[in-house]
Amino acid sequence: MVSIAMKPNPFKEKIAGVKLFEVDSGEELSTLNNLPRYPIGVSLNCSIDFFNIQPETNYTLVVTANFPNGESYPVHATNVYIPESNISAPDNEGYGKAAGDFAFDLTLVEKGDLFLLFTLTKDGEATDTFYCYYYFGGGINE
Repeated sequence: MVSIAMKPNPFKEKIAGVKLFEVDSGEELSTLNNLPRYPIGVSLNCSIDFFNIQPETNYTLVVTANFPNGESYPVHATNVYIPESNISAPDNEGYGKAAGDFAFDLTLVEKGDLFLLFTLTKDGEATDTFYCYYYFGGGINE
């Protein structure tokens, strides 16, 4: 049987889900996306759900674009601070569920595969990571 390593502390301070929407159309990004030309900047709205996050705590969320050739670059970073009044379904330690939204721009030089890595950190240490995979095609490389 294959042994699969679990995330440390799998029920605390996690990213439960991420949805990205194109600002211009309002449509959710799918795995396969077509754009008119490259290079191009894409304005995105992000909706993110947190699972058992600690209220009134300073977190940082960093989004990094990663490409098959090994290139990567940060596309967004934001502070996350959730008041206790915005926490849902708290556990007996006060951790609970919460959601947030933010916008960022993604610059694509050419069509192809990429993944966005979302990293939630507290006190400089990653508490969780979340990957979203996409293909951007269509158009022409200018």
